[in-house]
Amino acid sequence: MNTYNSDGWYCSVSGRKIAGVCAGVADYYQKPTWLIRLIAVVLLLGLPSIMLLAYLVAALVLPNR
Repeated sequence: MNTYNSDGWYCSVSGRKIAGVCAGVADYYQKPTWLIRLIAVVLLLGLPSIMLLAYLVAALVLPNR
């Protein structure tokens, strides 16, 4: 059963630290924000150029909410 938020990914204005991408993804998947941020940091350390580019694109493309 799919319990995900049907609105799609977004940048969270209320839970943001930088651009709100991780907080919006955490809200969508109903996971703790710290877990998504930890995954993002690990990916940033492992694949820095790809992760940085993906985060910047997401911050620019995803709507704020």
